[in-house]
Amino acid sequence: MERVNAGEFRNASFIETHKKFDVRHQREEISFETRELVPGLRACHHDKVDFGADLVRLHGPAKVLREWLGANLPPAVERLTAEQLESLRLAQVRPRVDAEVTLEANPLEIGLIEALPRGKGCYPGQEVIERTISLGAPARRLVLIRGQGSAPVHGSAVLSSEAPGAGVTIGTVTSAQADGNGFQALALIRKSSASEGSDVVIGNAKGVIAKLAPLPSVDD
Repeated sequence: MERVNAGEFRNASFIETHKKFDVRHQREEISFETRELVPGLRACHHDKVDFGADLVRLHGPAKVLREWLGANLPPAVERLTAEQLESLRLAQVRPRVDAEVTLEANPLEIGLIEALPRGKGCYPGQEVIERTISLGAPARRLVLIRGQGSAPVHGSAVLSSEAPGAGVTIGTVTSAQADGNGFQALALIRKSSASEGSDVVIGNAKGVIAKLAPLPSVDD
C-alpha cells in the first residue's frame, strides 16, 4: 500500500490541536503526539520552535489521504512546499538530520536544548553537557548567516571579515538556500566569533550573522 507524507499545512486550525501543560516552566505547549483523523490517516502537530509557525503534517495511504483532503481542506489552509519549509527552518536556526544533526554534533552547539534529559539522574554524555552548561556556552554556536550572491555549499569555510581576525576561518556551512538575490545559511561558528551583526565571508560572498541558536540556562 502506498503511503505518503502530505507535507506541512499552515493555518490548519480545522484540525484539533493537542496541548500539554509544562508544569516546570508554567506554560502550555503543543504536543508532538499524533492524532488519527480517520482509520489509517494521522496528523502530527509541530509547534513554532522548528518553523516559526504552528504546522500540521499528515501521513497515510495515498487514496485515503486524497479523499480526506478533498473533503476537509478549507481554502484558507496553506500547503507548504519543501523549499518553503527549508526557508522557515533556516530562519529559525533549527538543525536537521544529516546536516547539523550528525554523530559528531553536540546538542548544545546546535540548539537542541529540548532534547536533553535534564531531569534524569544519569545519561550518556551527561558530564560533558552539564560542564558546558555551567561554563555558559559550548565551543561552537549554530548561527544564521544572510548574504548576497550564490548560496554556498555544505562544508564551505566561513571567514571573519572583521579586524583583528579578518581572513581567519571561524566555522563551516552546514545548510544553505538561495533567497531572492542572496542566500541564507546555517553554520557552526566558534563561540568567540558568534555575534549577531558580525560580518563574514563565504567564498566570494559577503554575509552577516543574523541570528544565533539558543543557549541553555542553568535553571532550565
